[in-house]
Amino acid sequence: MSAFSKFHLEKIALFLLIGCFLCLFFIIDPEKHLFESDFNEHTDFLEQTKINSKFYYSIPQQTSLMPGDFIYYKNSENEDYQYFEINEIHYKRGSNLVISSKENNLEGTLRKDLVLNKDWKSSREPVVLKTSNGNENILITDIDLIVGESSILPSEDIASISKSNKIWSTYQRTYSESSLHTIKDRPKWTNKKADSNSSDYDLFTPPIIYIHEGKLTTRIPSKEDAKEDIEPFGLELISALKTPYPLLLVGWVGDVPYFQLKEDSLNMSGGKITRNRIVPQTRYKKAINPSPGQSKLIACDANDTEAWFVVENFEVQQYKNSKTGGVKPVGIATVKDFISNRPPFKINSLNTDAPAGDYQFKFSVRFPGISEEQLLFSSADTGKIFTFSGRDFEISQVDLDLNKVMITKKDPRVAENTSRTFAF
Repeated sequence: MSAFSKFHLEKIALFLLIGCFLCLFFIIDPEKHLFESDFNEHTDFLEQTKINSKFYYSIPQQTSLMPGDFIYYKNSENEDYQYFEINEIHYKRGSNLVISSKENNLEGTLRKDLVLNKDWKSSREPVVLKTSNGNENILITDIDLIVGESSILPSEDIASISKSNKIWSTYQRTYSESSLHTIKDRPKWTNKKADSNSSDYDLFTPPIIYIHEGKLTTRIPSKEDAKEDIEPFGLELISALKTPYPLLLVGWVGDVPYFQLKEDSLNMSGGKITRNRIVPQTRYKKAINPSPGQSKLIACDANDTEAWFVVENFEVQQYKNSKTGGVKPVGIATVKDFISNRPPFKINSLNTDAPAGDYQFKFSVRFPGISEEQLLFSSADTGKIFTFSGRDFEISQVDLDLNKVMITKKDPRVAENTSRTFAF
């Protein structure tokens, strides 16, 4: 090969290399790549829904958005994206979700509403997912990602955005927030402050040597903060006992049952116990200071906040005693309790201690230097606050399906509240 041909081949190779570089530069330009329309862009309106006095916006598709992520939007004629941050995400009960955790990926139906905020990683609550293998309990701290339909609580008012014809995207861009609007500043040389003590010594400067606790050091020893002893949570579960329902089925006339309060039978002192006629499908509440002989349970309407229970169904069945072979009629009432808000349960005329799924909890309260006390509450006391020695204990959650109770401690001397879950 002649020197002339070799020279021209080298020039051609150089031009091809420069051309490839320029093509790659324009193809991989981050701003151009990130703003193309192939990243899940949509024009559906975000529907506003009110949940627990807050206005959420429903995402009309399955996403993997988590609190702290962003939603980007723009006008159809404008290529500049704007964005807002997601403060909270709400998943409705019954939603089909795929939850990715440290252990594995689970797909199933959510058993109860789930709300996650930006501090969701610090939550101690479990998520109950109904899968093909039964109920699965997943700790929120173990969750990496949730995929499913959800509603978001934005960091700003987006009512005007949700009702306009915007193009929006859930694609999470990997550049920093400042790069949307500004170009990163070039690094600059800065003079170090002489008294900052941020480094051992500067270039060509002999270090100053200090002696601290018999050891040589080039930094001024800082005063160590005194570590305050962490106070124990202070609660210990003593017992969790099922409590019988406070109503007894004592008889019936036709299709109408008669009940009496269990407290009347316990406090009986020779007087006549009042039998209360209860009409099925009618709500009842306790009467206030009834006269002797009057019913202690009175009917009320569906709007009465003091409504106690309703007999949804009543029937009479023939019961055969397996020991004697005798047959006797037994009344069976299906009761819905509005105070405990538990699923309907049955009370029969043979059982004087019908369980209604309610529990009575007993805790010991112990703090250093303070006399021991007791905390008593029932499973219907969710949300109540009990105070001991200036510390508030809130019954945050009672889960009778998972047999767990969560209590939150609020100490005015400590900035953050602490929660503890007890199994029973």
